[in-house]
Amino acid sequence: MSLIEHLQRVRDFRTQPRYPLWVVLVLVIMGTMSGCNGYRPLADFVSRHQSLLLELLKLPNQRLPSKLDDSASHGAGGFCVSN
Repeated sequence: MSLIEHLQRVRDFRTQPRYPLWVVLVLVIMGTMSGCNGYRPLADFVSRHQSLLLELLKLPNQRLPSKLDDSASHGAGGFCVSN
């Protein structure tokens, strides 16, 4: 079983997710492994590699989540797309 398959099995307790939890977790793991510590460096990582990540992960989305909004800390939102 691949890492993505494992992450797809993680239960998502968010009430209004904008993106599947496994996508957010993969981005955090990849960014962290690339030396990104914190929300802003993670957002920069996603922005820099967005087109390649969309292609490799075979995601239907046009954009990836790139910053953590205030509602994420309360369990309602999660990552949101920056403008």
